[in-house]
Amino acid sequence: MRLLLINPNTTEAVTLGMAARARRLAPAGTVVEPATGGFGSPYIASRAAAVVGAHAALEIARARVGRANPERFDAILMACFGEPGIEALREEVSIPVLGMAEESFRAALCHGPRFAVVTGGTAWGPMLRDFAAVRGLGPALVGVRTLAIGFVLSMVFGHAPIILPAVTGLRVAYTPFAYLPLALLHISLALRVCSDLFAWTQPRALSGWLTALALIGYAITLLLASHGAAQARSGA
Repeated sequence: MRLLLINPNTTEAVTLGMAARARRLAPAGTVVEPATGGFGSPYIASRAAAVVGAHAALEIARARVGRANPERFDAILMACFGEPGIEALREEVSIPVLGMAEESFRAALCHGPRFAVVTGGTAWGPMLRDFAAVRGLGPALVGVRTLAIGFVLSMVFGHAPIILPAVTGLRVAYTPFAYLPLALLHISLALRVCSDLFAWTQPRALSGWLTALALIGYAITLLLASHGAAQARSGA
């Protein structure tokens, strides 16, 4: 079996990673040919970027498959959750075109009548709801949780001890207490996800306060850690 794996964005590392995963999961003897979008965005996180990514994917499909299918591919895999332009690809080629989101939705429905999506990028919320509705899966999709706040804050928590000294000249001493605000942040994130899944109102409001408390706690922890580092230097 020969599969053409198309990544509509321009990040080659993502394409290679998806191709490696596909090879591990595919039956023995399956050939996976990766292809990356030649123009567009390095990460598709908006409708505008999705339109350009769809164009890039369509150009690859036309060049390598089309109606004649000169390389004898058996199917195309869209390596982008939300598969921009998949309907256009299906019009232009003579082989099946499979997408990550659509197949994931249908696989989830094999295990129950409803499903939810957790993904990064706030714009993907309405985009994926529209995607499900077009395919008649809207009633089964109970919610889309985008991780913009949790993801961004996790990056802040992870990189602040490195970036802060470089920008301000302050040194931050290691302390295991720095993990406490991070744990609180992830508890608030889990609470938001559960609140959307089960239509909880009060717990979702509580998750916002927990997020704010995690931020304040982390700022205090960094201040204390930098003060401790300054005292250690003066004592030396």
